[in-house]
Amino acid sequence: MLPENATEIREWVLNDELLDAVVLLRDEIEDDLVQEVNADWIQDRNKHQRADALGLEKIFWSAPNTKFVEWGVSRYRFAEHFDLGGFEDAFDDFERQLSSALSEDVGSYSVRALCFDLLTISRSSKLTLRLSDEIELALKRVYENANENKWCEAEVGPGKRYKVAPSVATTAVACLALLRLSTSDSQKRLGISAAKWLVQQQTNEGAWCTDYEIETGVKKEPDVFITIAVCEALVRAGLSGISHVLNSAKRWLMSQQNETGFWEEDGFNYSLCTVVVLEALDGLEYLSSRPADSYFIVAEGFLRRSFRFVREDNATSRRLAVIAAHQGLESLLYSLLNHEQKNIWKNHTETIGFREALRVFQEQLKFKKILKVNEIIPNRSQLESLAHIRDEIIHKAADVTEASVRPLVDVAWQFASKYSREILKIELLY
Repeated sequence: MLPENATEIREWVLNDELLDAVVLLRDEIEDDLVQEVNADWIQDRNKHQRADALGLEKIFWSAPNTKFVEWGVSRYRFAEHFDLGGFEDAFDDFERQLSSALSEDVGSYSVRALCFDLLTISRSSKLTLRLSDEIELALKRVYENANENKWCEAEVGPGKRYKVAPSVATTAVACLALLRLSTSDSQKRLGISAAKWLVQQQTNEGAWCTDYEIETGVKKEPDVFITIAVCEALVRAGLSGISHVLNSAKRWLMSQQNETGFWEEDGFNYSLCTVVVLEALDGLEYLSSRPADSYFIVAEGFLRRSFRFVREDNATSRRLAVIAAHQGLESLLYSLLNHEQKNIWKNHTETIGFREALRVFQEQLKFKKILKVNEIIPNRSQLESLAHIRDEIIHKAADVTEASVRPLVDVAWQFASKYSREILKIELLY
């Protein structure tokens, strides 16, 4: 299954279904291969533009309906991780279509599909932020469709009366969607309650089952995706005494690896299936050991909120976007400096503030030779501008435009994402 020569490598990288594998292996991928993808996308975009004279459809790639979200997110993540530019119109159109789909009303019959889409979207932190309003509405519908602490599906078989029964698969993805994406305390409490129910549904082999209708009723069988979804949900729920449950699940997952080292599941490409399993196993270790840093938690919350404010069409929200982004960065800088064992206190009651924290952190990066002696931290001028505009808002009630605020919020997130990952070894919004 792996490529063996230059031609196969090129075809392998240019395959939409394998872009996630390239992102996973990004530290091993040579820049020439990334440029091959970039050139291929440019060629496809130009060809699409010539065919679409009216310019109504900006998305230049094609995908079957069942793969629209999956393949689109794969491209979005690839562009995000390798910093590919020039495709903004296509990704903006992709965001609009996702926004429209997430805003549609759903019944309980499609909660599972909705949650699969939410979990797929959440694989990109940038996309998650850009669609935060729509995701909040979708999670509200998921929450409202719960039956006590679980989600149900219809079970209909020949000669049987219609009935609704708890579904392990639907509960698994709904529970994880709430625990991974929601900022609502009540939704998270429901997710924790659902996680406790899911513990009791583990098979003797260590897996959790999917369930789907067949002619004779409902079939249930162990499922790789549902098993890793439950594992993550249990860890995010903070349940105690579950180490034996997780160890049993990990053993079952490892037993599903085929002779060539991949994982496969019906309906999913082997590459994505393998990437998701590897990311999940790594993520379980990360989530279990993630420190409870108050400054980081505050930073993540304020930065998330800044994206919400900047999308609201009013002057107060734009001001709040700047204030939230500034406060989020200041809290993150304190988290970074604490990690580096640097003093963040001016005196017993007052911290050193944003500008001084940024200066100290820059000097620490030079000390660690991450920056050169005469080098400044990336986007320093924009970060200073953010602090200046925040002061103007606080002290002079200054007005700001969306055009001036959005780039600053984007830069704040880029800075936070970069140094959270590089210094703290933490992924924002994970």
